[in-house]
Amino acid sequence: MNDVFDRIDSLMKSQKKQYKELNEYLNLGKKTYDNWKTGKSSTYLKYLNEIAKFLNVTPNYLLNGVDEKAEITNVLEIELLRLFRSIEESNQKWLLSVIQKMISGIGMNSVCE
Repeated sequence: MNDVFDRIDSLMKSQKKQYKELNEYLNLGKKTYDNWKTGKSSTYLKYLNEIAKFLNVTPNYLLNGVDEKAEITNVLEIELLRLFRSIEESNQKWLLSVIQKMISGIGMNSVCE
């Protein structure tokens, strides 16, 4: 069997999630997952990020089985990272400085000036 699906199956079992839930989350037909698993279709690759999000792991974990130390397990963290990656590098640097100032206790009024 494909290692990706071994990992998905293992995560589904350990998280006590039903394949019906995954199908509904991805808006898929009943047999789609089975078709992926048996190799009849490889369209799962375009859903990999969403599958990872559903299972609270990284796509890299699903593909390679790499359990990264900084594995993102929180859906909010995944969304923050997605948004962060979508902005220009100069704005990323500015945003990081704002966050660092917030954490260090500087008031937001001085940060946003």
